[in-house]
Amino acid sequence: MIRFGAFCAYGPNPLRPCGNPWVLQGYRLVTGASPAQIAGMSRNRSDPRNGTTGESPDAAPARPRTRKSIADRQQEMLDAAAGIVVSEGLGEVTVRRVAAEIGLSQAQGHNCFSRRIDLLLALTRRELERVESARRDVALRGGDVQTAVILSTISYLDDMERRGPLLQSLLRVAEIRSALRGERDEAARRSRMPLLASMQQRYGMSEAEAAASNAVLSAIVLRAGSLLAAHRIRGVTANRLSLSLVLAGMRSNAARGTPD
Repeated sequence: MIRFGAFCAYGPNPLRPCGNPWVLQGYRLVTGASPAQIAGMSRNRSDPRNGTTGESPDAAPARPRTRKSIADRQQEMLDAAAGIVVSEGLGEVTVRRVAAEIGLSQAQGHNCFSRRIDLLLALTRRELERVESARRDVALRGGDVQTAVILSTISYLDDMERRGPLLQSLLRVAEIRSALRGERDEAARRSRMPLLASMQQRYGMSEAEAAASNAVLSAIVLRAGSLLAAHRIRGVTANRLSLSLVLAGMRSNAARGTPD
C-alpha cells in the first residue's frame, strides 16, 4: 500500500482517507511520512538494477567490526572468573555465568572452555605462573645469593597477600590439585636445581643436605604466605618473621662451610 497524501491507492474506495498510520514503502514500514519524505526514501532505496546502495553521499563509511580472538576472550573470562571467586565464592563460577559477565552467550563461552574444570584449571595455572614469574624476575636483580633470596621472598609474600585468597580457593579443589600435581612438582624441581647447586658449591653441602636446608627454609616462607592469604597476619609481620628465619638459616649454612 502506497500512501498519496491522505488517501489510499487501493481498496474498496481508492479515494478513501487512509486511517492506518503505517505505510509500506518498498520493504520498509514508515509512519506519518510526508510525500517529500517518501520521495527522498525512494531515491535513497537501494536498487540492484543500477548498483545504487541507498546510502547518502554524506553518510560516514561503516567501521569494520573487529572480532576478538579465542585467546583474548579466554583471558577476559579468566579475569571475570577471578572476580567472581574473590567476591562471591568458587561455587558461583560456571561457564555460563562467566560468559554472561563479559557479554558472551553460553555457546561462545563453551567455545573458550568446554567445561567448568577447564576454566578453573586455566585460572589456577595463570595465577601460579604470575606468582612464580614475578618471584623469578625479582630474584634476577639480586647481585648475590642473599640479596636474591631477600627479594624473591618479599615478592612471593607480596603476591600471596594480593593473590593468595584466590589461589587458596582454587587449590582447595581436589580435582585441581590432582590435575596440577605433576606440573607443579616439575616446576618446583626446575626452580630448585640452580639454588641447590649454588648451596653445594658455596657451603660444601651434599645434595641431600642442600635439599633438606632448602625444604625447611621454603616451608617457613610458604607457611607465612598461607597465613597472609587467610588474613591471619599482616604483610609486614610475614616479611619480618620470614626474612629473619631465612637469613638465620643462610648464615648457619655459611658458617658450616667456613673452615675452623
